[in-house]
Amino acid sequence: MLAFLTATGGAILRDILVNNVPEVLHTGFYGSIAILVATAIYILDEFNYASSIHLLIVGISGILLRLFAYHYRWRLPKS
Repeated sequence: MLAFLTATGGAILRDILVNNVPEVLHTGFYGSIAILVATAIYILDEFNYASSIHLLIVGISGILLRLFAYHYRWRLPKS
């Protein structure tokens, strides 16, 4: 949950400082990636696999997923 709050909070603060509507509120993919990474870390911890290398792999995977989402302009579905 903390990962979600810091990811979305930083993005919202950035957009507010440049006087834009926060991207997280209408098209952002930040929150979803943060929740996926936080869930993966939680599962690793529950099964006692939370070693440095596993956490590094999860972190790099989250960064790569965000870069792919940005590059290919992935968006959340609109309701």
